[in-house]
Parts: sequence; C-alpha cells; structure tokens
Amino acid sequence: MRLPYKNAVESVPAPGGAEETGGWFSAGNPSNGTPATVPGPEWFNEVTGQLRGVLEAAEIEPPDPGAAYDFTLLADAIAALITAALPSIPTTVADLAFMAGWDVEGAAADLTVQTYGYAVLARDTTFNGTFGYIEDAAAGAAVILDVLADGVSIFSTKPQFADGANAITAGVFTGGTGSITLDAGTRMTFAVTQIGSGTAGARIGFTLKGEGA
Repeated sequence: MRLPYKNAVESVPAPGGAEETGGWFSAGNPSNGTPATVPGPEWFNEVTGQLRGVLEAAEIEPPDPGAAYDFTLLADAIAALITAALPSIPTTVADLAFMAGWDVEGAAADLTVQTYGYAVLARDTTFNGTFGYIEDAAAGAAVILDVLADGVSIFSTKPQFADGANAITAGVFTGGTGSITLDAGTRMTFAVTQIGSGTAGARIGFTLKGEGA
C-alpha cells in the first residue's frame, strides 16, 4: 500500500529527531514564547502506518490518486476484521426422531399399520433429509412410512424399506424439492402405512434431518 503524495519517500524512514516532552499537541502561547507543537514526520508516519495496517489486515486498498474521497474505508476495515474474528454461528440442529416396532421392554414387536409417534415443532424448521434403519427386515412387501404435518403428508414419495432391505429408501418431500419448511407449532405425526405381507418387520429407527431457526 503506497501513499500517493508528492515528495513521499520509497521506504519508511527510521524514527529519530523527535524529543518526547509530553503526549498532547499544544497551540502554544505567543505571549510567553511557548511554541505550538509541530508534528514531525515521525508522528505522521506512525499515525499513517497504523491506519494503513488496519486497511491491509482487512485486505482493503485505498482509492487511486485523484479519486473521490472515501471516508468509510477505515470503518469498513474494522467491521470486516470484527466479522472475521467472530465465531461462526452454528446452525441449530432440529432433527426429529421416531421409533416403531418395539415393545415396552425394548424387544422386537411386529409392525402394524398405525400411528407410532407425535410431536410439536418448537421452532420454525427446515427438514432436508430422511434417515432410517429397520433391524428386522420385512418380507413379501415393503414397509412404507409417512410423516404428516397438521394431518397432511410432507412427502410426495414416501420413504420405505424395500422387501428384505434394512436400509431406508429416502422419501421425496412435497413439491419435489430437497426440503420442506414448517412453522413452529406444527403438529407432526409419524406412521407406518404398509408392512411386509409375509414378515411384518420390526424395530425401526427413523429420523428427519432438520435445521431450526
């Protein structure tokens, strides 16, 4: 960063020649012969260097010679440095998990077509993924899941466990997009809408991946 001033030198001069007698400028007093403070090159170089250091740290270039004054550069540089120093604000995790096909003792229980879970959202939430696993895979037909928001399915294609599969086939959110945003207070219902025709299946864990406001 260079200073676009006439008679400026190429490198920073070594400090020297100043006599430290105080810390503040004075207008002097002609009546008793006290001279006014004359800031020498050391003072100008120190102040200019400090200001340049702030701009350089923020990677902000001064205006070109002859350009219009821009009195916001220092403020912009300070704001940029503060922003860079602040820790990033983490996304609020708002995953929503459900279970199905377990008895009160924690053992396997054959799935049935029914509602298995209910929750109310505590914050505005964007769901953008479905994850699940069935410990005891179904046979004869897929196990199909659904999640309803205030009684309406959030899926255009429901997540399912294919016949004989343990891993889930992810659902597609309503509208064909990769996410759906719901308001705080939305009532969420988790249900199994189809079970295996030969072996019903059991022990499902299912999670909607969500980010809250």
